[in-house]
Amino acid sequence: MKKFVFSLDKVLNFKAQTLDIKNNEMLKMQVELKEVERKIYNLNNDFAETNQRMILDLQSGLAPMDMAAYKLYLNEINNKIRNYNMLKANLLNLIDKKMAIIIELKTDISGLEHLKEKQFGEYFRLNQKEQETNLEEFVSRSRYFAV
Repeated sequence: MKKFVFSLDKVLNFKAQTLDIKNNEMLKMQVELKEVERKIYNLNNDFAETNQRMILDLQSGLAPMDMAAYKLYLNEINNKIRNYNMLKANLLNLIDKKMAIIIELKTDISGLEHLKEKQFGEYFRLNQKEQETNLEEFVSRSRYFAV
């Protein structure tokens, strides 16, 4: 009997390779997201520290020029935070889309593997039936020649 060959094996392999690529892309995006979140956290801390320092300087008497410098710096930090938050939102959107693609690929692969198992079961059943038939034929011939 011939060897079992799954007709969609190339498709299954292609989808598995594509899944690996998409998983790697997802990991890179998650690393980038963590980096953006770390920058946002650091900027928020910098904003809070600078704001606290400004309040302390105000209590001890702050020149209007220095106050304007503080406000300018705090505004710059706020702009950076806003930009990183927009980048974070875009990354989260891309991650959601990539996750949908990964789920679809996993579903396709699972379906193909299930089909492969089903076809292999059918192949095994037919192979077993053929072996039984061959054995019966052999036994019949043996009896015929034994007489």
